Amino acid sequence: MKKILIIDDDVIVAQTYQLKLKSEGFETAIAPDGTEGLAQLQTFDPDLVILDLMLPGISGFEVLGAIRGNPDFAKLPVLLLSNHYIEAGSNDEIEAGLCLSMVKAETTPSKAIEAINEMLTRSNRRKPTPLQKARDRFCTGVIEAISPMRTALQSIARNQGDNSEAFRIIKGHAETITAAAAELALSRISHLTSALAGMAQQLTERPQNSNASTSRSFAGALDSLDQLAKAGITAENLAAPLALVVEDERVSQAIVRKALDRSQIRSIVIDSGEAALQLLEMNPFDVIFLDVTLPGINGYQVCTALRKLAGHQTTPVIFITALKEFEARAQSILSGANDLIAKPASVTELAVKALTHVIKAK
Repeated sequence: MKKILIIDDDVIVAQTYQLKLKSEGFETAIAPDGTEGLAQLQTFDPDLVILDLMLPGISGFEVLGAIRGNPDFAKLPVLLLSNHYIEAGSNDEIEAGLCLSMVKAETTPSKAIEAINEMLTRSNRRKPTPLQKARDRFCTGVIEAISPMRTALQSIARNQGDNSEAFRIIKGHAETITAAAAELALSRISHLTSALAGMAQQLTERPQNSNASTSRSFAGALDSLDQLAKAGITAENLAAPLALVVEDERVSQAIVRKALDRSQIRSIVIDSGEAALQLLEMNPFDVIFLDVTLPGINGYQVCTALRKLAGHQTTPVIFITALKEFEARAQSILSGANDLIAKPASVTELAVKALTHVIKAK
């Protein structure tokens, strides 16, 4: 049964419409003014609103603005009634059946019913389920939780001493988000924040391991978390990503592959630049981990060559370099790659890097 909210201070008109709508199988509610109408919008959760533009207190136009400003009701069809013809709403809203203006004195309940049925058909509005609403509230909370994590990261950058407390703050928020995201089946968010929490936990225990590489990883992860929260459930539709790892050291290969497995990112490992370019000529990848020092052609040369290949002009490339050379190489490396990570990199930091760049690229 479709629900119609009538916001009109004329009791006779409102009750007349209510009787007609009930006879047509609609469930109805009446609000005598805009303030009460906005309150009932939340409790009654209508499928369409009949709105008188001339109301005591806040006007019908203000009520319409409040409806459109609420994410839960931005697509709610509204039938506007006025004593004079006033076209309100954007052309897109009118075309989609979300807004229609009618002259009150010339409109009978029967005409209004015809317009209502047409608007409900054209708008095809799907009311959010409780799960969808919970996901939306959660994603809004995630965006708010990013701010204290950024503040903690800034304090880490300024303080050369013990940053254990700042890492604990990041870990606490990340763990809270991970648990809630998993419960709401938002796996993209839970994978990223789980890796972020693990990385923060390691640095809480060993704050001396914090360096420019880890700070860069944290900052990128928070940017990607913001993107995921804004995308909401649509982020779950991303295809399973595939990574290429170009690394000749067996231990490093194993660490990167373990990080990717934890992040549910499939991977192919190659130990030379020449072999990697042959593979890249025929295959797409979502992210590439590329060791700077390789036998034969080095990582710089591989990156330069792959940027000329069709389909890889924008593929995220993350250079792997020695920690002692990280700062010196940062600017020159980033001219061809998207990011870099210092050896020895932890499994959690590698996972954070991989997820960050896959999310950004998608």
